[in-house]
Amino acid sequence: MVACSTLAQEKGIFPGMPIAEAQTLAQTGSGSGLQRATYDPTGDREALGHLAAWCYQFSPLAGMD
Repeated sequence: MVACSTLAQEKGIFPGMPIAEAQTLAQTGSGSGLQRATYDPTGDREALGHLAAWCYQFSPLAGMD
């Protein structure tokens, strides 16, 4: 696990802990309010690039460095 939300932290879940332990603490299922997402840094950067390109229509300052 590389990141977690405030809600997850309130349940005692923190980055770096084993996923099995985090799942136990989260008690994932209906009503938990938590979801697990796959870590994909390449895909995340690509999606961010698409978002920056879309935002460029509103401001020339939008972009990635």
